Amino acid sequence: MGAPVTSNLATGATFSIDTGGFMLPSGLNFASANDLMVGQKVRLHPTGPPTGTPPNLMITVDQVQLEPSHVTATITAINTGGNPQTFTLGTLPPFSTKRGDYFHPSGSPFQHAV
Repeated sequence: MGAPVTSNLATGATFSIDTGGFMLPSGLNFASANDLMVGQKVRLHPTGPPTGTPPNLMITVDQVQLEPSHVTATITAINTGGNPQTFTLGTLPPFSTKRGDYFHPSGSPFQHAV
């Protein structure tokens, strides 16, 4: 399976989001290590080869890109009469709970425009 790797952020490391062609809500930030959450998928750009030996491998990265994550949830409501049309998802995974402006508290429904 591989060994765990500790990633150290280089001074001035940049953060970005792979939107996958989707428009994200305004105010959504992924700008620093403070925006990282357990469970997120990220793509890293190492500045060189790993150092250390398993299980103590380390890399330094200068770019961190948030990748799209798949979500499994139950649709709890559908509104086809609105513009845009929306559907509401039930409970989301824990990494979807950080921010009130986009991510919603665990157990709360999440409404998504179609």
